[in-house]
Amino acid sequence: MKSVKIYGRSTCHSCRSAVEFFEGRGVEVETHDLTTERLPRDILEKAIDDAHVDDAFEHRSPFYHLFGLDKAVPPKKKAVKILVAEPGLLRVPLVLQNGRSVFGWDREGFEQTFDV
Repeated sequence: MKSVKIYGRSTCHSCRSAVEFFEGRGVEVETHDLTTERLPRDILEKAIDDAHVDDAFEHRSPFYHLFGLDKAVPPKKKAVKILVAEPGLLRVPLVLQNGRSVFGWDREGFEQTFDV
């Protein structure tokens, strides 16, 4: 059976929509609630693409502007460090399948990236 891992927050509408999207296509979903568990550093390091570091950040977060991320995107190593320290900056849901990842609700991205 096809499966994905979804890291998100139980209070997040987009996260719940992602679960429904995959379950509706018969994909097994393993969820991780970031309000009660931390996202492991190694997962972030694998999920963040060097060319698309900014995709991992929630641009609407006040911390995004406070840390100056709207002015300069940090290199991947620094981005991972920031996201581990400030998990509220992570753009959720983070969906993973077989080494591929998509940050945020993105139906087209899900369909193009994952085996669904």
